[in-house]
Amino acid sequence: MERTFPGAERRLHENALIFPDPAAVLRFYASGPVDGIRERTPDGSHRAPLLSAVGRQLRPVFEREGVLREPKTYGCFVDEV
Repeated sequence: MERTFPGAERRLHENALIFPDPAAVLRFYASGPVDGIRERTPDGSHRAPLLSAVGRQLRPVFEREGVLREPKTYGCFVDEV
């Protein structure tokens, strides 16, 4: 990166995904991460048990916190040319 853009500056920003309820987390999880396991089944039958297990684990978090906050850091490079 430095060879091509020697003046580039890396800027990091702290943020978070905030899920208002367990259903929102489960929709996010079902959109991709649920399929990121090695033992996934070609027919998708792994999805329902995993979604159910994650849902059970979410209940105490939402009872205690009211939301689920997942901290995220993102960044970009800026070149002032």
